[in-house]
Amino acid sequence: MKLIKLLPTLGAIAVLAACSTASDIASSTVSAVGSAGSAVVDGAKAAGGAVVDGAKAAGNVVADGATATKDLLTGSKTVSYTCDASGKTNQPVVAVYTFSNGEPSTATVTINKKVVGKDLKVDTAYKDGVKFISGTKVWSLDTGFNSKTAETTVPVMFTSNNQILAKNCAVAK
Repeated sequence: MKLIKLLPTLGAIAVLAACSTASDIASSTVSAVGSAGSAVVDGAKAAGGAVVDGAKAAGNVVADGATATKDLLTGSKTVSYTCDASGKTNQPVVAVYTFSNGEPSTATVTINKKVVGKDLKVDTAYKDGVKFISGTKVWSLDTGFNSKTAETTVPVMFTSNNQILAKNCAVAK
């Protein structure tokens, strides 16, 4: 009799254990399928992001190349010289040139860290070289000065009110 009461109890325990295991397996299966789906979605997002980032990078490289070419033709260049200035030799002179289509447009000249000529305009009528003028201030250079030769063309002199402020210049090394 005790055995008869024990068998249904063991059966109930076995059924409950089996149901519990099946439920855990089902839950694990649902979680695994959900994780796999998330992984696929995340992978697609990452791949799409990589394609977008690659396209942006390629576009930036093309734009940077175009900008560099434009700056070469219509940008500015800073050139350092040593000149006789203020009664002393080898004084620092810096000129910042702007160019339009490779030809000089303006110059700003600094002698001993002091701006002595700002936004001097090129004198297109002058044919014996290149001359930048603003009022009585004149910065003159040898012939052949353009955006490609800016670092090699030697300045002749800088004058203000018919006084020579810088002469005997050489491109600084």
